[in-house]
Amino acid sequence: MTRCAAIETADLTFGYRRGVTVIDGLTQAIRGGEVTAITGRSGSGKSTLLYLLAGMLTPWSGSVVFDGSDLAKMDDHARSRLRAETFGFVFQDAALDPRRSVLDAVLEPTLYASQPSAKARDRALALLDLMGVDVPPESRPGEISGGQAQRVGVARALLLDPQVIFADEPTGNLDNASSEAVLGALTAAAEGGCTVIIATHDDRVVSRSTGRITVA
Repeated sequence: MTRCAAIETADLTFGYRRGVTVIDGLTQAIRGGEVTAITGRSGSGKSTLLYLLAGMLTPWSGSVVFDGSDLAKMDDHARSRLRAETFGFVFQDAALDPRRSVLDAVLEPTLYASQPSAKARDRALALLDLMGVDVPPESRPGEISGGQAQRVGVARALLLDPQVIFADEPTGNLDNASSEAVLGALTAAAEGGCTVIIATHDDRVVSRSTGRITVA
């Protein structure tokens, strides 16, 4: 990681239908190279804010600025390239393709970033080992536990050494050991210069975060 990436919002507003606002005029600076927790009650818009910051949703008004560029003003192709090459994602349910092996699941980002998977294979195997995924790499997602699947999901997010990782309730359904493995990997990524943003209701995540955004 060569530099820490900051994200700033200005008067960010979004809702899923007119008259029902979820994010209302948020102005926030998210410092690079830190773990920032997005907290709030259930249904308050934690995941919505995460997806706005990642350019997966377009705000009604306001801006999300990354590396000097407003994501809302980018075209779809530019935002897609940013998500493929610069951002990493961890989802609550791991979101592994059941047709792919565990190893291929970790290598999935190479498809979207148009990179040869063969060159990333050694790193993928090393990440699986780092995350404590003690199953054969040719195993299918249906053959592993939920905790192991989420560890695979984190390995996938780390594969291309992203500048920013967005994680949506990554420890929400995990046992203590798997939660610690996931959180440990994400905090280590931040220590290495990655900006980590986590939507969470887990107090353990909040306690190990250096920044916090609370949505009402």
